[in-house]
Amino acid sequence: MAEFYVVAHEDWEGLTSSFAYYTWNVLMVGIPYDTGNARSSFKLKNNSLKHISYFFDSSEAYYVEYLETGVGPVKKYKSFIEHGLVGLALQETISFIKTNKSGLLTSRPTVVLRESQYRNPFPYERKILKYSDKNIVNLNADERKKISQIMYRSIEDSNKSSFGGKRASIKRQYKKNSSESIDYYYIDEKDKLL
Repeated sequence: MAEFYVVAHEDWEGLTSSFAYYTWNVLMVGIPYDTGNARSSFKLKNNSLKHISYFFDSSEAYYVEYLETGVGPVKKYKSFIEHGLVGLALQETISFIKTNKSGLLTSRPTVVLRESQYRNPFPYERKILKYSDKNIVNLNADERKKISQIMYRSIEDSNKSSFGGKRASIKRQYKKNSSESIDYYYIDEKDKLL
């Protein structure tokens, strides 16, 4: 689970909820966007006067770590958290401390979920689809989430399907029932996934 924090100094009068939501909206723009699943897995974990934290729910978007480390077929997003999101969060925090004002978007962010723009799922997604006898080349966000949950449960030996936190509002550009073809299960042979 990738996670970073914005912590206020003890003398600071306090971070505000509007700052937390505004920064969440800003950070969403820096997250790679294909189906929208990675963005929908980015959640607000804590929101208090002295502590705001956001995290990627790896049980919903297992591939975020691959994007961050540049492992696999997609290299262009390497370090998007370390160099992109952390920089954006610092920039917004410094601006807020200087002005004590957040931006205008102070509501829960909205993520538009869609079908993949690419006809080639990640290698582990192809393995899970093959394992389950599915032949889907254009995954939508719900299918990608289900596959991530299968991968997480199988690799992490956990039946957990979500880590909680506040989730962005969701809008779909496809019919939700189209993703019902993938069933949840646990793969015993981990070497088949890696």
